[in-house]
Amino acid sequence: MQVFSALVGGVAHDYNNLLSIFHGYTEILQMGIDPGNPLQQYLTEMMGAVERAKTLTAQLLNFSRATVSAPRELRVEKLVRDFHKMLRRMAPENIELVTELEEESGWVMADPRQIETLLSNLVLNACEAMPQGGRLCIELRDAVVAPGSRPAQEGLAPGSYLRLAVSDTGVGIPKDLIRRIFEPSFTSKPPSCNLGLGLFLSSEIVEQSGGKILVESTPGQGSTFEAFLRQIPPPQEPEAKPLPEVSFGKGENILIVEDDGPARKTLATMVSQLGYQAICAANGDEALGVLERKNEIRLVIADMVMPLLGGIRMAEIMRQRWPEIKIILTSGYAVEPPNKTMVEVFLPKPIPRGALIQNIRKLLDA
Repeated sequence: MQVFSALVGGVAHDYNNLLSIFHGYTEILQMGIDPGNPLQQYLTEMMGAVERAKTLTAQLLNFSRATVSAPRELRVEKLVRDFHKMLRRMAPENIELVTELEEESGWVMADPRQIETLLSNLVLNACEAMPQGGRLCIELRDAVVAPGSRPAQEGLAPGSYLRLAVSDTGVGIPKDLIRRIFEPSFTSKPPSCNLGLGLFLSSEIVEQSGGKILVESTPGQGSTFEAFLRQIPPPQEPEAKPLPEVSFGKGENILIVEDDGPARKTLATMVSQLGYQAICAANGDEALGVLERKNEIRLVIADMVMPLLGGIRMAEIMRQRWPEIKIILTSGYAVEPPNKTMVEVFLPKPIPRGALIQNIRKLLDA
């Protein structure tokens, strides 16, 4: 599993580097073509495809690493709709996948990556329960747990919940095993497989959101897993703030450190078109050599993971030798650096032009 996770993470990282090229040059073309030009429609379609690819890559990255909880106010309905294509790819063709989602259902406090992991585990288990095919249904709706109801009798505190249910028409679970399936060491698979059902993790995720998973199953007729997630009040809409005035460069030197040649060239082109002087290096060692020779560099944009000397270690050395230079770290893995005080800004790839404009100018003017 660790080898698979590393492989998926590496592929997603490389894919984000490619997306950086498509994203960067599409934005450059959009800025250079008159808004009324018919070509703008094609560029808008291209950018939409890039955004969808970004979402897919983020989902792959979520699978590839251990999930660290980062809960936030979440609309699960939208998450399930966006995640549907990924779930469809998990299910064999002989399984019908349907969704019944209540529109405008409530909000929960949860980590979206963990909810995706929860859904993935339940869907994969349902598919394994239907080796000859069948019907898999994902249902989402508001639910009120009243005192004395079945969920309350199962240990769920009365209140308002979001009910996320995954049902299958598979082999079902024997009654003597239902109470064991959430144990961390339980598995119905052969010892050589060593994968387990993943239900212990699913249960932990739901309980972190103040809820509980309930199970109903009949051997030979299928199973239904109900994840009750505690609802929260809808978040208040933030007051709209005027967009800051765009301020371009005045020829300041910016060092770009990126081991992927085409991605480095794309970022250098974007920086140059914003009015800055782009100086390039292929890794951290080369960047330190540039800093030794050029003392007028005020900002460094560096990839976090590079051969020889990566961006994190390079930033540590820079903080000791050139503490006045501002640092932006980027990554195709979309994982923030372990020590956030070491750099001023972290930007996941691909970097939008607007984020580049605002962060560069803010750091140089600080």
